[in-house]
Amino acid sequence: MGVLQALGGLGVFILGMVIMVDGLHSGAGDGQQRLLARFTRSPLTGALTGAASTAVLQSSSATTIAAVGFVSAGLLSFPQALGIIYGANLGTTVTGWLVVFLGFKLKLGVLLLPLIFLGTILRVFANGRTADLGYALAGFGLIFLGISLMQQGLQGFDDLITPQTFPDDTLIGRLQLVLLGILITLITQSSSAGVAAMLTLLFAGSINFAQAAAVVIGMDLGTSVKALIATLGGHVEARRTGVSHLVFNAVTVLIALMMLDPFIYFWQLLSAADVEDTAEFALVAFHSSFNLAAVILLLPLANQFARLIEHLIPEGKDKLSLSLDPFLLNEPSIALRAVLPQLKRLRDQISCQLGLLVKGIPADRELLSRLQHLLDQVHNFLNALKVKPDKTQHWDALTAMMHCMDHLQRLHERCDEEPQRGMAVSKMRMLHTQLHALRHYLQNEGMDSEVLTSLHERLSRQRTRIRQEIIAQMVSGKLDVEEGTEQLEALRWLVRVVKHLARIDGYLAIASLNEKRLPATPLASD
Repeated sequence: MGVLQALGGLGVFILGMVIMVDGLHSGAGDGQQRLLARFTRSPLTGALTGAASTAVLQSSSATTIAAVGFVSAGLLSFPQALGIIYGANLGTTVTGWLVVFLGFKLKLGVLLLPLIFLGTILRVFANGRTADLGYALAGFGLIFLGISLMQQGLQGFDDLITPQTFPDDTLIGRLQLVLLGILITLITQSSSAGVAAMLTLLFAGSINFAQAAAVVIGMDLGTSVKALIATLGGHVEARRTGVSHLVFNAVTVLIALMMLDPFIYFWQLLSAADVEDTAEFALVAFHSSFNLAAVILLLPLANQFARLIEHLIPEGKDKLSLSLDPFLLNEPSIALRAVLPQLKRLRDQISCQLGLLVKGIPADRELLSRLQHLLDQVHNFLNALKVKPDKTQHWDALTAMMHCMDHLQRLHERCDEEPQRGMAVSKMRMLHTQLHALRHYLQNEGMDSEVLTSLHERLSRQRTRIRQEIIAQMVSGKLDVEEGTEQLEALRWLVRVVKHLARIDGYLAIASLNEKRLPATPLASD
């Protein structure tokens, strides 16, 4: 029965962590991510913001996903993102301190039961961030209820689970315990749960300090193995992140193993007591110490380390490949930020082909085919991206991106399916002024989109007059019917192309998450 209670307590702890992280994450909104991007200016500031973000949200995964997304969106360099990943490792150690102080020192497990009730009431009856706060409070209470249940479950196993149950405190034994820590993390999907379990075993006297420390060292490496598996099928930024996380934590393991005996010596020297007498505090202090030591030692080498990882995992030869990893879908705001530069790249690539057509040069059919494949990829990614209607900013941005994709697709079709129209437009002298403005826009990507909108409006007004001139030339015999019909079709093609370009620029402006935006309602005449 005690085993079942201990396992149930571990399950309640993990459930509490999931609920608390979800509540904190939802309550923080995009503010945490904006601060992360804003204050990360170097690997050092990245480490500070990564540690703070992870400590507040209690989720290194959310921090790591944000870092990858910012690199994909071009908001951060890879070395800056490395700093965030280093800091996230340090931030995860805060959980252990909370468990020791509130769960073991103050024994608040049962006393926090009313907190679960209060959090549940807020979650059910409140709205917005108050409901998110309630969710986090309920999770916080469940964490310590789980610890209390684990302690109670282990009380009857004093003679069954002892330090002799685990490998001896030798180098081989410690390596075996490191592997055990990796395995526990892969099974529970939470290093925090593993640390809590080790603290509970320490408190019950079922494991000694050195053994628990070796298991915790393995848990740190286990989190990076889990992250590496998640990023294996991803794009280059994700794979670089996964590999760098694994390499960093592997070095951290070596540092921790070398620090273990000196740490025990100095702890006993400074505390004037055996390390086993304060084993719970010693374990969380050791956990924080070796992670801090790894950050201090490796942070100055972040740029060199980044170059090594970039050499090991180089950019693909295909410059048109997209940086949209499926795991970014877990963070809608990060996913939206990652999509935005991809939409701009697609606009620029299609516009380049359009520029060839209006100069009378055939478009690259093979490139257009590849661009269609990329359009399909972005479309599938946006279809898989789920945002809540109450998240107005996300909803508006996704709506604008869907509109933008529609116009990109139609612009691509104008280039791919009707290239002869563009070739015909290039020969129409009566459209000289309009073509000059369009070519100027296509050659200067930074041109004010309002100028393009003005060109569309002017062309729409002049279309009737130009159409009448073409028909008059057909009637007078200056143009034969076939040539005149071709020019009429070319005129319609040009009006549509300019309209699509104007709409694309307009929706890209709306989709930007960094600017004050208009409501994402369809633009006129869509």
